Amino acid sequence: MEPNTSTNALRRKPLQATKHKQISLKDELDIIEQVEKGKKQVDIAVTYGLSKQTVNTIVITKEAILSKKASGGLQLKRFWFREASYPDVEEVLLMWLRDARSRNIPVN
Repeated sequence: MEPNTSTNALRRKPLQATKHKQISLKDELDIIEQVEKGKKQVDIAVTYGLSKQTVNTIVITKEAILSKKASGGLQLKRFWFREASYPDVEEVLLMWLRDARSRNIPVN
C-alpha cells in the first residue's frame, strides 16, 4: 500500500518561529569590516547566527553606522541608536534633570 500524501503532511513537524536576535553595534562594525575584506555574506551570517538578509541590511546601512561612529556618538555596547525627535527639548530636559539631581531634589 502506498503512503497517503495527506497523512504524511500531517506528520511533519510544525515550523518553529525564529527568535529575534539583537546585534550590538560592535558586531555590526565587525560584520561591515569582514564584508569589506571580501568575506562572503553567507559565511558571516553563519558565523553570527544570522540570516543573509540581516547581514545584507547591515551592509546597506553601513554609511549611517560609520558616520555615527565618526561623529563619536556611537557606544559600541548599545544594540540600536536613534536620533532624538526633539533634540532641543531633550537637551533642556537633561540640563534640568542634572540640576535637580545636583540639588538633591528627588525626581520620579
